[in-house]
Amino acid sequence: MSEKKSITIKKDDLWKYATFLLLAAVIIMGVMLFDAKTTGQVVLDGDHAAQNLVDFASAQGDQLEVIEVEDLGDCFYEVMFSINGDTGTIKVTKDGEFFLFGDLVSMKEEFPEPEPEQIEEIPQEQPSLYSEEDLVKLKEFNDCISENGIVIYGMEWCPACSQLVEMLGGYGVVDSVYVECTEEQQRCAEETQTGYVPEVQLNGEIYEGSRNFQGFSEATGCPVPDLESI
Repeated sequence: MSEKKSITIKKDDLWKYATFLLLAAVIIMGVMLFDAKTTGQVVLDGDHAAQNLVDFASAQGDQLEVIEVEDLGDCFYEVMFSINGDTGTIKVTKDGEFFLFGDLVSMKEEFPEPEPEQIEEIPQEQPSLYSEEDLVKLKEFNDCISENGIVIYGMEWCPACSQLVEMLGGYGVVDSVYVECTEEQQRCAEETQTGYVPEVQLNGEIYEGSRNFQGFSEATGCPVPDLESI
């Protein structure tokens, strides 16, 4: 018949066990709090957040390769990537749901790329506000401000970009001063500074003046166009 053995825990050991369990509970709670935002969304590590960007690009028919991921703090990772032979960087939210490209773009929705003919038709959807004579003058003005350091970076889906382009005469006459970032992604990634569009630069610096004829004229010395339509 086996002999029963009793285990005696000393009072000092009991305190040690209790302290250990309490410390373990605090650590577990800390990890849980660290891994969730105040909104209740899980914070992904950089690799998983970047993988969501890879999956999103793949759904659009593009092959994106992650080169490096940098933690920018509370809200974003910065992902250096290569896509279709070009390289660049983009900010991805830590929940892996959005990336910053002018505005926050959801990676849970699919955005089919428009056909080339659709892109060409976009500027023609709204009739020009100007006469043919005014468009000639606006082309000369746009060429002048471009030669004197003004560059406008925009995207066709951005309402503020479209308004600025429309003011300057439309897509048909702004080609010398305007850069469409949906078509020239690499150039915009290298040259833009704010991450928001429209971005206007003067000689490589952010232009802070008025975004109208008078403001551009004062910044560059180009005469305000004498238009019949305004």
